[in-house]
Amino acid sequence: MSGFSWLVFVFYHSLVNPWFEEAYWRGFLGSKKKSIVLNDIVFAAYHMLVLFLFLEWYWVLLAFVILITTAWLWRQLARKYNGLLIPMLSHMAGDASIMIIVYLLAV
Repeated sequence: MSGFSWLVFVFYHSLVNPWFEEAYWRGFLGSKKKSIVLNDIVFAAYHMLVLFLFLEWYWVLLAFVILITTAWLWRQLARKYNGLLIPMLSHMAGDASIMIIVYLLAV
């Protein structure tokens, strides 16, 4: 992927996709519980499908734990502040940082 298609992918992944994911995972499937719930685990597992293509199993396992924790944290922020704005903005920042790392590793 290069040129314009790369820019479109970066834009979508960093600015659009986080809004869809937060609306679905913390909005539609959200939970007011304070403990880890099944949706937090499924959110993390959903991302493992891609990570298995690029990482060794032990890095995938670490990412799985981190993503469960992140899903729980975003859900708690949505619960505490009664909305998705903070989880969405921090999700955007996280995805943008991933795109920066991917770009730097690619060049």
